[in-house]
This record gives sequence, structure tokens and C-alpha cells, in this order.
Amino acid sequence: MYKISRREFFKYSALAIAGIYTQTRLPVLANSKSFTPFKFAFVPDLHLSNYKFDNWILLNESLLILQDTVKLLNDLDVDFIVFGGDLIDNEQRDYSELPTLLDLLYTLEKPYYVVMGDREARLNNNLSKEDFTVEFRRNGFINRGITCWFENPATGLDLIGLDSTIINSKDGEVSPNQLVWLANNLRQNANNFKIVVLHHPLNPDSKLNNFYNAPGFRLKNSSAIVDVFDRYQNVDLVLSAHHHVNLINTRNNVHYINSPSIVTYPCEFRIIEVNNSYIEFKNIAINFKQMIKKAQESLKGSKYSEEFPDIKYKELLKLHKGDKKDRDTKIKFE
Repeated sequence: MYKISRREFFKYSALAIAGIYTQTRLPVLANSKSFTPFKFAFVPDLHLSNYKFDNWILLNESLLILQDTVKLLNDLDVDFIVFGGDLIDNEQRDYSELPTLLDLLYTLEKPYYVVMGDREARLNNNLSKEDFTVEFRRNGFINRGITCWFENPATGLDLIGLDSTIINSKDGEVSPNQLVWLANNLRQNANNFKIVVLHHPLNPDSKLNNFYNAPGFRLKNSSAIVDVFDRYQNVDLVLSAHHHVNLINTRNNVHYINSPSIVTYPCEFRIIEVNNSYIEFKNIAINFKQMIKKAQESLKGSKYSEEFPDIKYKELLKLHKGDKKDRDTKIKFE
């Protein structure tokens, strides 16, 4: 486990951001890296809610779905779990769902890690991000006051969690301080397998940027982050969520993985297995078929769907479910 002090973190911010873009490239093919094979679950957008109302998110059923998902995770053969933000819906901006969430996650039998989502950054004047991260000191947020982290959950694996949230905004942005910190970490252990996790999606070169980067779903400085990955060329997977869709997009040997939510159609999370030959993705659905049907029907005519008037209902369902190449698929190393 790599620890960084608050003083060190802010020291990096004193470096010129432009320095990120003048570093020597470090090309490393994924199949030349040295790591122990591993398997993990990526489970974003739980939206656990005490505030009951129906929309395209199954808030009324969120507690039952999360209880069932925890059981599924305990039964699955995975080494660790990553929760990709929006663990609580936080409609009241007071973290009222947090105690229930913590009690449920306490029953997990596998190590897990957490990144912040925009819902955790919906705050009243009495709260700060620290009120959330302090509860997850053993799950990534080991440094008080710092909302990004670096962990080694398996031999030869660097797992990097970024904070892409802006307080009281659905859109996201990764701060300049974090970009410098990220670059510093990418320079180290070049032969390790590297996974970066953040809540807001990165979809470089996507043909559907008007959908994936619509207001409320944008990562404002996504091009700067992608440029860091392009220049260091040693990141293997980038995991994100927020839009609740199944999408795998590859650029310069970096695989950008957007993942669905258990409380919106298609009500799934991902299992990702990495070995020396390939990366395999499998989608795991919740056990409640009628809830999945309700989630599918809830998309039609929802306020969410109205944000994309040019996309028909069936097309929207297809985007959320993903094509075959975005779901149960295998990517072989070159």
C-alpha cells in the first residue's frame, strides 16, 4: 500500500501542470507486465435511498437490491470489489443513508475500495467530502483530507482512485493537483498492471459524444486526463460509471470501461478477470426479474430520457444494455 502525506500531495501541485505533457513516454505492452492474475467486481451507482419516489432509478427498491447484491458478491469468486461512486443517493444532502450503507458493506467478506460520485458530493453547508471519506479509511481513503488514493490489492497491480466530483454539480472534473499526482504515480512501477477508477466517464473518440458528454454527464477536462494516459502509455484499464451504460472503448491500448448500475436498466454490475493472456468481462444481473422489467419500463418517458429527445426509447435501452462487444467479452493481449 502506497501512502502519501497531505504535505506531499500539495507539493506535487506546486509543479507546473505543463510538466505532465513533457515527460518521456514509457511504452509498456500489457502482456509484458509482471502481476499475479486477479478477478474483481466493479459495482458503481448503488443509489441507496431513504427518500422514496419513482423515476428511472429504482430508489424504492434500492435497499433490497443492495442487500441481494452483497450476498451475490460474497458468493462470487473475486479477490476484491471496487465501488465506483454514487453509493448513496443523498437526495437530502445530509448523508442520511450512510449508516445503513456502512452496516451492509460491513458484511462483505472481500476487500473493497470506494471512489466518490457526484451524489456523495451533494452537500449542505454543514458537511464536507471528509465526512464521507473518513468512514472509508480502510477502503482507499487512507489520507485525511485527500480524496484520491493508490492501493495494491494484488501483486503487481496498481489501483488508482480519482475524485472527479465537483461539489453540488452532476458534471465532473479532475483537479490539476490530482493530474500531477496521477502523473507522478504513473511514472512509478511501470511494469505493474495499472487500473484507474473514477466516477465520471471517459469516452475518447466515441461516435456518441453528444450522448455520453451531455450536460450533467460531462467530465469537463476529460481530454487532459486522456492525454496523460496517452503520454505515459502504461495504463491498462480505466473504470467509470455515472451514465449507467455498458460501453468498452479502446484508445492506444487503454481500455475505457463504462459500467451499468444495479438500480437502473439493465440492473447489472461487472466481473473483470485479468490474467497474462486476456481481460475477460462478465455482466452479473440482480436476482429480481420483475424489478429489471420495471427499470426497463421506467426509462420510457422519464425525465432522464427527455434529456435525449433525438434518441428513441429502444435505442436508449440498447445503449444501456450495450452491444455484445461491450458486455460479456474477452480482450486478448497483443
